[in-house]
Amino acid sequence: MEPRDVRRSAERRRVSLAGALALCGCGFGFFGAFVMPSQPGLRSPLLSEEASASLVTRYARGPKVNSRRSVSPYYSNEDRERLARLRQEKRDYAREFSQNSTWVRQQTEMGNIPTADLKKLPALEDIYNRQFTGDADVDPIGGRKRYLYYVMFKQPAIRNSLDLKKTVAEYWYFLKKKMSCRDIQITPRKSPIDRQKITTLEYEMKEYGEIPREQKGKNKYQRAYMVEFKFKAPVTATQYIQRKLYSDNNVLRFMALSLTRSFSHAGEDNELLL
Repeated sequence: MEPRDVRRSAERRRVSLAGALALCGCGFGFFGAFVMPSQPGLRSPLLSEEASASLVTRYARGPKVNSRRSVSPYYSNEDRERLARLRQEKRDYAREFSQNSTWVRQQTEMGNIPTADLKKLPALEDIYNRQFTGDADVDPIGGRKRYLYYVMFKQPAIRNSLDLKKTVAEYWYFLKKKMSCRDIQITPRKSPIDRQKITTLEYEMKEYGEIPREQKGKNKYQRAYMVEFKFKAPVTATQYIQRKLYSDNNVLRFMALSLTRSFSHAGEDNELLL
């Protein structure tokens, strides 16, 4: 058995030899050739410029592409194929009926597709500074939105069809000659519940308008006539129309809907569609 000091000295020599070999491996290859550290932008003085650029220079990698795409568990393969076919059909339809397609050019030459004549348009300053006089027969076309109103008239105020026609005629004149409305359509509607002429409300409602002097409070009613109003009106006219409805003692409730989302659609009050 060797002494402890001899074994320690042998271990120290082996450790020092391994360290020396590790240091030599950083600068020399297996055959003793000098190898430059692989850092971007460094060139070896022992190689040519082209070889040094090809061996040493590192170029930046592109963005990593995730080859494994997440698949939703809520769609089957048939659903994905159906959606893909639908998207392709939409692309084909848009390509076929685009402005530059052959079919659109042929139909335009035949006169089936009207073209916008910009010479017929008024000046830009007149459009932005346009003011409506209130009379639809005098005001020019353009700038009106389509609206839908459902108005509930209380039953005691309207006893028969003659009273209803009188009330509707007053509103028609107000919309036509005061609010500059066009394409006015007024239609009495039946009850959506039991299809009767008189609509029974869900609960008693108070009338609009001011309270008369001799009356202490507003009366409540539960039966009314429903009338539908369709018309094209300037945007600023809606506040005056609603003010008239709120001041009418014969009205119990009304609902207003705006039907215009874009003036480019057919049927809108637009000068380009004339």
